Amino acid sequence: MGDTKMNKKIKRIVAFTLVISSFSIIEPIKHITLTNAVEANAAVVGAELEKISLGRGSIDFKHSKTEYSLTLNSSVEELEVRATPKESDAKVEINGNEVYESSNYESVVNLDKGENTIIIKVQNGTKKKTYTLTVIRGKIEEEKQIYLSDISLSTGDLDFSKEVTSYNIDVEQNVKEISIKAKPEDTKYDVEIDRVTANDDNNYKKTVSLDNGNNVIKIRIQDDDDHEKVYTLNINRGGASTTTNTSANASNNGTKTNTTETNSTTNAINPTQTTGVSNSNISTTKGWTLNNGDWYYIDEKGNKQTSWKSVDGKWYYLDQNGVMKKGWQFINSNWYFLDINGAMRTGWLKNQDGKWYYLYNSGVMAKSTIIDGFKIDSTGAWIK
Repeated sequence: MGDTKMNKKIKRIVAFTLVISSFSIIEPIKHITLTNAVEANAAVVGAELEKISLGRGSIDFKHSKTEYSLTLNSSVEELEVRATPKESDAKVEINGNEVYESSNYESVVNLDKGENTIIIKVQNGTKKKTYTLTVIRGKIEEEKQIYLSDISLSTGDLDFSKEVTSYNIDVEQNVKEISIKAKPEDTKYDVEIDRVTANDDNNYKKTVSLDNGNNVIKIRIQDDDDHEKVYTLNINRGGASTTTNTSANASNNGTKTNTTETNSTTNAINPTQTTGVSNSNISTTKGWTLNNGDWYYIDEKGNKQTSWKSVDGKWYYLDQNGVMKKGWQFINSNWYFLDINGAMRTGWLKNQDGKWYYLYNSGVMAKSTIIDGFKIDSTGAWIK
């Protein structure tokens, strides 16, 4: 009987020892797992934006606010949106497309008329945050139209009508410059001729240098409420024009400007020059072709290319006639600058009048925003 009781005590001691051993093995594992979780969470910082910058218009950005609204003119077909995160390792998406630090976290968003919703998502590890920007395109602004009362030239014929916004003018080959006077209906309107301000002090006049062949001169007017209209002068120096004074939609905008080539991020091109090509055989020459002073690009099928064209890593713009454009061009509601060889420019650009402009990687000129700490106004010029 004594041995039996002793055996039971020994069994209890052994069982108790095993329980303690088991607890000692399991508990450190739990402790290690908890410690790792705390360290991992500590490594994940907030998923927030530092700022939202826009190519047109502005919003009052606050870190705690995630919903914004903006109203733009109906002529604005695209909006540059830059969403800069607080943390450089955060992932940013604009309307489902990831944007990167190398492109300044920027995306160009196409706008439909009416209401547009732009969704910006930020993710950093397990942290996520969503910002919503509602853009109204084309309300209120469409109710008002502004006009010039007259356009007069030092040479060449122009039959002005305020409703007509596009004109073709022929001048002689020896005409190297032309004086343009653009008088607004209201003296409170801002007037720009070839991207240079004209006002009552200079009688709304500007003298513009002309290249051989076609020159596209833009006259832009704008009121205090940002309503605007652009008149286009297609001045053909030394050649015959096939049409005269045709009307264009009032929303068409644009300007050509002589510009100092400074701080370029796009190298010049050297298209293969083919001289003496007539209109009858231009379509049979492949690649870059020079005809009557204008460059064209011919594809493998012998067709003249139009719109944007990428050649050897550089972008060029060819108008509806296939002519390669140069200088300032207003395309799909955005300003672009094409250098003397037609290549699209990016980065900072100094204008002939000494003003600085910034062109995004897409080539679009920045407006009403801040670039590298420099404030840019609604015309795209750096405010010193």
